[in-house]
Amino acid sequence: MAKKTKGDHLLQDMVPLVADSVKQMRRCDVYRLLDCADFDDQAMLGAAISRQRPEFKSEVEESLCDLEADHHSFVPMEGGAFE
Repeated sequence: MAKKTKGDHLLQDMVPLVADSVKQMRRCDVYRLLDCADFDDQAMLGAAISRQRPEFKSEVEESLCDLEADHHSFVPMEGGAFE
């Protein structure tokens, strides 16, 4: 058996947010799970999903593209609560 990666551990920790187990994840859970992860961890988490559920590979790729576009289109408002 292959050594578990950081992404595998992250997937194991986060999957309860969307399903009872990785095996019980549905295609619609992929985006929701990736969206819950920190932006810097999304690609690693996506790779773990693709390894453990190869049938979701295209959903992972599409979700990561959407999340990256959302991340780069975010523009903080001037005079916001954090200034």
